[in-house]
Amino acid sequence: MTSVTVRCDAVPAQGRRAVLLAVGLATLLPVSRANAAMDNIGLAELTGADDTPSFLAKSFGSRTINVRGYLSPSLDGREFFLSEQPPLPCQLCGATHDLGATLSVRTMQAEPAAPVLQQVIVSGRLEKLPILQLVDAKIRAA
Repeated sequence: MTSVTVRCDAVPAQGRRAVLLAVGLATLLPVSRANAAMDNIGLAELTGADDTPSFLAKSFGSRTINVRGYLSPSLDGREFFLSEQPPLPCQLCGATHDLGATLSVRTMQAEPAAPVLQQVIVSGRLEKLPILQLVDAKIRAA
């Protein structure tokens, strides 16, 4: 007579601690996504087609956010416009055409050598005054 050996290699059921940890991490996931969303925002996500604040911009309140884009030249070194496209003149007519969504930026101190032709990240407090703008902003290269 032959002997049959039965062997069970099933993975044991997860313990109570593992289930509680998974539930806890799942509840924190939306918070981490919201913080990541504030980290590097495109201009088109903040303004609508008619330069009105988007739902996302309204949801930020007066929090400090980081926005990427291109700066327009400034006369005083404190007030800029941030746009989706670099403010270069057209090779055919010399005028500057549609730059996409724009946002007014007011820095804390004068930025005499702000990079105009390269993409930058502007950190500032989003305010919804008569127009949407970043105030107390700091500019750094992207």
